[in-house]
Amino acid sequence: MIQDYKAVLVLVTTVFLFLAPPAVQGGENGNIFETVATGKHMIDKDQGGVPAAKKAAVEKALSASVEKALLNLFSGKIFASNLEFIYSKVLTDVSDYVASYKVLAEVEKRDRCIVAVDTGIDLAALRSFLNRYEIIGSQKNKPSVLLLISEKTKEDLLPRYWWGKNPMPYNSKVSEAVSEAMKEKGFIVLPASFSSPDTKDHDIEFSSIHDTDAAIKLGRKMDADIVVMGRAESQPSANRVGAEQTYEAKVDVEALSTAENKTVASTRVKATSRSKEGTEGSIAALSRAGELTGQKITGKIEDHWNDNVLKKQQAIEAKIEGNDYLSSFILLRKVLKKMPEIKGIQTRELGTQEAVVDILFEGNAARLADALVLKTFDSFGIEIDDVKDRSLTIRFVPKDENQPAVDEDEVKGAYITE
Repeated sequence: MIQDYKAVLVLVTTVFLFLAPPAVQGGENGNIFETVATGKHMIDKDQGGVPAAKKAAVEKALSASVEKALLNLFSGKIFASNLEFIYSKVLTDVSDYVASYKVLAEVEKRDRCIVAVDTGIDLAALRSFLNRYEIIGSQKNKPSVLLLISEKTKEDLLPRYWWGKNPMPYNSKVSEAVSEAMKEKGFIVLPASFSSPDTKDHDIEFSSIHDTDAAIKLGRKMDADIVVMGRAESQPSANRVGAEQTYEAKVDVEALSTAENKTVASTRVKATSRSKEGTEGSIAALSRAGELTGQKITGKIEDHWNDNVLKKQQAIEAKIEGNDYLSSFILLRKVLKKMPEIKGIQTRELGTQEAVVDILFEGNAARLADALVLKTFDSFGIEIDDVKDRSLTIRFVPKDENQPAVDEDEVKGAYITE
């Protein structure tokens, strides 16, 4: 029996070696996070026996998969600061976020059932829920970034990369460090791992691994605002300290705007490390260079985003909804006119139950939503939903049965562009 159990454990371990690295796959925007997790549960004959224990173990594995997905949406620091909410509101019922799953292996060990489950997590649904409770609300005003950084150590004949022709899946130390720095600032980083998706699925061909035109096209397909493309390399230097060899890493990256189709920031970084072991020293140098690169390029992208996206005046399409909404809408217009970031309101459609207006605003729809929810109204509240880059929906919620009073001239004025 023990030998059989060890054999099954070997099988489970083998499955993990091949499938454990998470990957964003499926869907044009890379919104499915795939990973493998385990779950275990006590076998109680009075509570349904093995079938019930297996079901409970699978549920725990799915919960663990969602936890992994959360850690790819934001940093461990944000996770820790929202730990109570995550465990009480998110991980207690994960069915809304599980797009697919498959039990890879199961083990019965004494009074426990253990399972290994391959799971696909719907990142879009997860982000939407977290945004609703403002857990990652700050990310609505931050860019999504696609990382395309090739990496080469002294052991590699050619650079490693996951996109373009002849990709070679790898664990990029530089990309990991850059990703962590960006998530600390609230950026959404794509993909969640650096081994997928297959660029052929998007009908994009790279003439070289640093083809910027193809990179921007891929960024648009994956719904990225910025593509960070570049190369990282580490080699032993001529310097030694006793038995330790010195290793030098170089990282050269540029940030490409998918909307502007141009380079908006760039940085070059060098870092060194010492080690008796070649591989260890090379990796340490790359990790340090990645940290420095992440700090520098993140700051430059944030400056560009604030100056050229959030402060840029643009028309935000606002759909206004609600029962007998017109009176509330008129009062809302008064508030909007007093906000310095709003330069005008253009009425496009005005019906009995809803309106569509263009709000000229210095920033994107997410920033407008953040500004509006801070306003207070005596006779109604507002719910903001379906926030995209240049559109949103505002829904009125009366505080009591009485609608706010407005005069006839104000009703007529609602049809006028200001």
